[in-house]
Amino acid sequence: YTIDPGPQMKLTAVDIQIDGEGANDFERQQRRMHRWLQEGEPLLHSQYDEAKSMLPTAAYAKGYLDAHYVLSELRVKPSDNTAAAVLHFETGPQYRFGDFTIAQVDNGRQLDDKFLRRYVPIKPGDVYDPLVILNTQFALGDLGYWQGGESVTQRDAAVDRKVPILINTTPRHSQHYDFG
Repeated sequence: YTIDPGPQMKLTAVDIQIDGEGANDFERQQRRMHRWLQEGEPLLHSQYDEAKSMLPTAAYAKGYLDAHYVLSELRVKPSDNTAAAVLHFETGPQYRFGDFTIAQVDNGRQLDDKFLRRYVPIKPGDVYDPLVILNTQFALGDLGYWQGGESVTQRDAAVDRKVPILINTTPRHSQHYDFG
């Protein structure tokens, strides 16, 4: 078989807009997107997909939990082998950490809440950061008291853009043996 890919599609227009409370927080991502998608350059779907995924990922990492594309289109005109990339993004408000709760299964071995809170890097009022949530799970897991743990962002319970966090723990068995 011989496959003829035909003429190459060219990007003739790139329209990237970021609106909302955090519009100025994404200048670096916007510059990178424009490097991936340049007018007059060949259209590569992988670059379009990469550029499109930058904003939602960065927005979540910066606490913009409601961020979304209001418009994301790749307008292709096969008649003249041209395409236009249109990406309009709304950041929404930036969220902060609310209070956090550590839920321990009552198995007669509960640890003091004040003791546990010393190991939790979440600070109510700080900008919501999923990396801090992950570090919390690592910090509590490293204590060795639990078999597992899960941090739950209670987005639906947010008040005044402060998101409460629930940390569920599963106790380790009272006796644990390692061989090696």
